[in-house]
Amino acid sequence: MWQLNHDVTSVICSMLDQCSILQFALTCHAAHDILIPAFLYAHIDLVECTGRRISLFCWNVTISSRYGNVTRSFRCSFRPPTYAFDASQIADALRNMRNLRTLDLTFGNAMRNGRHITAAFSELPALRNLSLRQISEKELGGLGDSFPLRALSVTLSDSHYDITPESAVGRVLLASRGTLTKLTLSSEMKWRFNASNQSSRSSPAKADDLIWPHVYTMWIDITETASHLDFPHTFPSVRFLASPMPHEWAKHPSNRSFISNLELASGTWEVMQVALGAGARLRRVVTTPDVLLPAYDLSKYLDPCHLRSLHIELGRELNCLEQLATAAPNLVSLCVDFEASGSHDLKVALNALLSSLSPLPLEFLFLRWRRPWTGRSAYRKSMETIQNDFPSLIPRSLTSLRSVGFRTSEMEGKWHKIFDVDEGASRFAVTSAYEWADTLAYYERGWMTSSL
Repeated sequence: MWQLNHDVTSVICSMLDQCSILQFALTCHAAHDILIPAFLYAHIDLVECTGRRISLFCWNVTISSRYGNVTRSFRCSFRPPTYAFDASQIADALRNMRNLRTLDLTFGNAMRNGRHITAAFSELPALRNLSLRQISEKELGGLGDSFPLRALSVTLSDSHYDITPESAVGRVLLASRGTLTKLTLSSEMKWRFNASNQSSRSSPAKADDLIWPHVYTMWIDITETASHLDFPHTFPSVRFLASPMPHEWAKHPSNRSFISNLELASGTWEVMQVALGAGARLRRVVTTPDVLLPAYDLSKYLDPCHLRSLHIELGRELNCLEQLATAAPNLVSLCVDFEASGSHDLKVALNALLSSLSPLPLEFLFLRWRRPWTGRSAYRKSMETIQNDFPSLIPRSLTSLRSVGFRTSEMEGKWHKIFDVDEGASRFAVTSAYEWADTLAYYERGWMTSSL
């Protein structure tokens, strides 16, 4: 007989992926009756799936509200090549997910009659997080009355889209002024809330109506905003900004106060230079793939006093990491993505890299190296050498290091520092994926607190 209460079952299932939950549910009839509807259908992740599998899921949810009522998050994208999938199947399933809170859909060429899906959003009263990828302006037109959202992400497949008070995205934004905390807008969009529209009978929105006071995180690649978007007034609370390129609006004097308030920035090195020049006290920096020459002076891009977390993407040249001791002396978390050289022993390169980090007070270190196109046999030999000995390569001078990991296209390793009672000393021990996920989340978001 099933004797675990709901709280214990919830904790167990939170540590398992969907495949493991299904295996757990097949252990007995009682487990099947409890786990299948309540936990297996709670978080649906159908990424790059065939149209047949998505259709089967939609059919199950449509014929039985028992499954739809327990669904809290739904993510769906199609495995190419999939074309002309009837979107009305997804729309019918969504109408049965009355308690859905998070929805992430990829449209693209796979969808047919996508407006049926967006029209169904008005029947999801619990929806708070919405992400629409590769969606067309025509499909966005199906959006009706919207409930207030906490997170909105829209990536268009069309060439351009004007955000006005009458547009679908504009109506969603206006309905979410008091609740929105995260906003993502793609480069095809143009902010036109304050622009006069001669063909529209409605007057432009008032400045007092165009304030989203709770937006904290923003990913924006809008280019034409200088005369229509007052960032300090419209988004006064933004502290995390991701922008692929430093557009002219970021350099405009009127937006200097907006840039100076940032604590996290993601983008090119030029974006970091603009933020540092505006006086931003960046605690975390995430660099996108960019050309970083060995002669670059990192002190021009990084804040030596406040930076605690850095994610950097490099090529084969790792000499710039030697500058971190002076450019970011208080660094606690570091992720390095680089390309392994096919002509050199990878173990030698790792020794040089780790030695350059010795002066830093690092607590978390993660390395990801990409396999070279040449010298693959030497690369595989190096990987076999360091696969089990990676923790032994860490210099003793990195005494503050608590967690370390690496990942390649073939393998990965994750370790936490523990104290061995028998040996009377600390050492690195292999950790589980669940514990590593918690650690990674802490060091990726801990910059927002005083803990880092």
